[in-house]
Amino acid sequence: MTAKASHKPLSDTDREWLEVARAWVKGHFTENPEKKYASVEGKLRVLDAILANGWVLAQETWKLQALGAAFGDALSQELCLDWVS
Repeated sequence: MTAKASHKPLSDTDREWLEVARAWVKGHFTENPEKKYASVEGKLRVLDAILANGWVLAQETWKLQALGAAFGDALSQELCLDWVS
């Protein structure tokens, strides 16, 4: 028998960090960042542009984590998932 994992809502600190990460990613859009980030395609498009242009270095951990947050947003939107801790 395995233990069932418990999931809790994100803490205020986690939610605040996700907003900072999203703001950095959205900042790469030249116009209407909120609108363009709203779709799964928009999220994936900006991630592709950031990676293709080399705007993140291997040692820039927080930027890599921000990319992961944006990818997580795309997955959660596409698969109807919620962020939990």
